[in-house]
Amino acid sequence: MRRVLPLLPLLLLGCSDDAPAAGAPDATAPVDASADAPPDSSDVPVARPVIDQGDPMPFAMPDWRVGFLPQGAPDEVVPAIEDGSFTAPVSEGAWSVDWSDPEPGTDGQLTTGSRRGVVYAAARIERPAGRYLFAQAETALALYVDRAVLPGDVYASGRIRVPLPVREGGSTVLVRSAATRGALRVKLFQTADEVYLNTADLTAPDLAVGEREERFVGLAVLNLTDAPALGVTARVEAGDDWEPTEIAIPSLPAGAVTQVPFRLMPRRAPAEAGRMVPVTLRIDSPSLRASYRRTIQLATVAADATRRVTFRSRIDRSAQYFGVVPPRPYDASRRYGMALTLHGAGVEGIGQAQAYSPKSDLWIVAPTNRRPFGFDWEQWGRLDGVEILDDAMARYRVDPTRVYLTGHSMGGHGTWQLGTHHTGRFAAIGPSAGWGSFQSYTGAAAPRGAFARSQASSNTQGYLSNLTHRGIYGIHGTADDNVPIREMRALTAAARMFTMDVQTHEQPGAGHWWDGDASAGADCVDWPPLFEFFRTHTVDPTETRFTFTSPGPWVNPRHSFVSLRSATDPSADLRVVSSREGGTVTLAATNVRSMVLDGHALRAAGVTAVVVDGRRMEVPDAELPIGPQEGKRPGTHGPFNEALQQPFCFVYPDAGPAVWREYAAYLVSSWAVTGNGYGCALPLSAVDAAVRDAHVLVYLGLGADVVRPTVDARWSDAALTLGGASHPDAAMVVVFPERPDRLGAAIVTTAGSERLLYRFMPFSSQFAAPDAMVFSAQGVRAAGFFDGAWMNFRAL
Repeated sequence: MRRVLPLLPLLLLGCSDDAPAAGAPDATAPVDASADAPPDSSDVPVARPVIDQGDPMPFAMPDWRVGFLPQGAPDEVVPAIEDGSFTAPVSEGAWSVDWSDPEPGTDGQLTTGSRRGVVYAAARIERPAGRYLFAQAETALALYVDRAVLPGDVYASGRIRVPLPVREGGSTVLVRSAATRGALRVKLFQTADEVYLNTADLTAPDLAVGEREERFVGLAVLNLTDAPALGVTARVEAGDDWEPTEIAIPSLPAGAVTQVPFRLMPRRAPAEAGRMVPVTLRIDSPSLRASYRRTIQLATVAADATRRVTFRSRIDRSAQYFGVVPPRPYDASRRYGMALTLHGAGVEGIGQAQAYSPKSDLWIVAPTNRRPFGFDWEQWGRLDGVEILDDAMARYRVDPTRVYLTGHSMGGHGTWQLGTHHTGRFAAIGPSAGWGSFQSYTGAAAPRGAFARSQASSNTQGYLSNLTHRGIYGIHGTADDNVPIREMRALTAAARMFTMDVQTHEQPGAGHWWDGDASAGADCVDWPPLFEFFRTHTVDPTETRFTFTSPGPWVNPRHSFVSLRSATDPSADLRVVSSREGGTVTLAATNVRSMVLDGHALRAAGVTAVVVDGRRMEVPDAELPIGPQEGKRPGTHGPFNEALQQPFCFVYPDAGPAVWREYAAYLVSSWAVTGNGYGCALPLSAVDAAVRDAHVLVYLGLGADVVRPTVDARWSDAALTLGGASHPDAAMVVVFPERPDRLGAAIVTTAGSERLLYRFMPFSSQFAAPDAMVFSAQGVRAAGFFDGAWMNFRAL
């Protein structure tokens, strides 16, 4: 399915008075246990009011004016927002937009139909005293409140709600919508509560009969105030079915929405399917005047049912899920294979799983890409697929020699993505209706310079040589008008340059999604010949004959027994060619500054010696380091996005322009909306040793004397300096090693250039910054990478 490309301009005990009480039920191990410890009880009031939240109270529709900007027309509205000159109500023709009074439809509908261009809706809104507002804006790219920016629900999921930081004296509110996505709907809500627990945006497990295991729930929580809630505890209250549990998180960022994880510990395993089990979730913080709670319902399902399984993500410690189809019949003493299946755009992981019939010899596991649209199985989407692969293999004791990869549409693209970059994990791949790259599919221009390297992993066709010893089975409908069949034909033809183990099936007359009588599932994914093909393939997890090419250690550092750490030239691929004769393995490395060999795995495979670039070494029963081990390595390597692919916290000044706190809210909320994730944001004074030890700190607007970057980058109010070159009137993003085992990062501007911040949105599948870049209103001024020792900056 074609995606919308992101546009970058850019107190009494009892019930809340907003709605009826929710007293009646509403219709893997932690990554870091120390991070889950609750705050010291001395910091928490002994007695706190508890407010049971229900559905929110609607806020009266304002007098919206709606304007349309045709595709390609100059946009004067966003610059007016940036310089503070945009105000509502708007007059006809203002900012070169044809404004009109809409005829509001049901459910907040302001426009009808789809058009090629951008729709704006503007109004002056006043917030009642003692109340907070939040919004649900379907098909919206962004919401602007005066000069603050928050993300919209661009794909109209109906579950996304974001704070609306309207002043009591009134604010100008502007909604920017992707007109091609259909009708713009804006619904506003009000509450007296400081935070709102949005049960419409819930990540929850199904409860399988006979299973009593730790589970997690993720819930979108809105902080509606302009101050962070600190020392937050996410509690599951004790009940007939649940033990009481607590997870501590550093903050609910000011004016932002973020996912909050809750830990479920059942008192007993469900005995029967078809029950609804209530769970009461509560948020506590000494920064809040009350505790807030809601009750949700979880369903019990049969032990062999297709279901949702939740876990705690190592990426950001949020709660995530995958869909699973258990083998049928199931024998706990047997080891099964596994097929990892990736969904298409707009599809849930559980929906993907439900398209398959149970197999007698395989688990079928469906990751989520973090959201139904998510990250196109690139960047954080690819990471989601890999961490669910790891979780499911450990959880279900999967035979590592019989692991397969498949997916449909966007998930077909993901099959090529994970299949080429993580080749050592899969015996065969089976893309259905997949596409190769954004360039081949959408006609987008290929990135250039430093961005060609930071986004190199997106060029799937460039890494097909990794599939040399793998099987490929492509499926496509001949009448597919969504993903043209030329994509499969081109990819499989290119793959045949490296392997002849390629089969294809073209379904005559079939469109993008098709079914028939061949399987009990949907034929376009549950295709019996595909699974027959899989069953003829196995993989050796410690293979010794291979060619492995990596765009960088931040994408995938490991293949078989080789772990890449850093490149000699950061602008080029790394390559390792491995061959074997008897008990000796010979490696030829290209552009590899440093790597580590798994001596234990090699010895288990009967290898006693290795020859690396002509140097012979005995294999120890331990790691064997090759090259300098200091400097860049996976996790502390860069580029910039790597800082946000592990638990992070945005840190902003305690005093000064509000834009830094507002930008932190924009980033955290965008991560929640796009990636269903938890994001921390704190003023500098609230950052303690525990926060530093558990997070990558991303500094926003703090001086170089405070941040103390360890690379060749400095900044002041007057200018930004990168690699010795000075830049006035600009913004800079930079990643650096804050300490040997942890990255740090900074996003800064010169004085008066703060509005440039909103032109940088890292949480995207179609853009990735290099180690450092400087940009202005006119575009990128400098971008590039530091060398493997983090010493020298090279602009590309």
